[in-house]
Amino acid sequence: MPKFRKAILALLLGCFAIWVFASAWIHHSYFVNLPKTPDEKNGRIYRMVVRGSDRYGSEGEVHTLSVIENARPIAFLFFLIAVTVGFVSGDFKIAPGRKLNE
Repeated sequence: MPKFRKAILALLLGCFAIWVFASAWIHHSYFVNLPKTPDEKNGRIYRMVVRGSDRYGSEGEVHTLSVIENARPIAFLFFLIAVTVGFVSGDFKIAPGRKLNE
């Protein structure tokens, strides 16, 4: 059972880490590469806000950004579940040799 619990913890934290990396990469990439004004020639006519700045992207880019942003609550839920299970089970230590429930 401890191996299964640790595998679940690794999976939950891994999903959170993947979301953090994908979110940071998408936001940075869009902020640097997308135009500040609509570009009808390239199909970048959809307005989106990236890091507080207006950017214009294609329909696919807007969809990708919305998927990343809508996954935020799920990613944080995975993180909170992993941390809670880790502390309660004793896999994460608060101090050397001490568990949460002792």
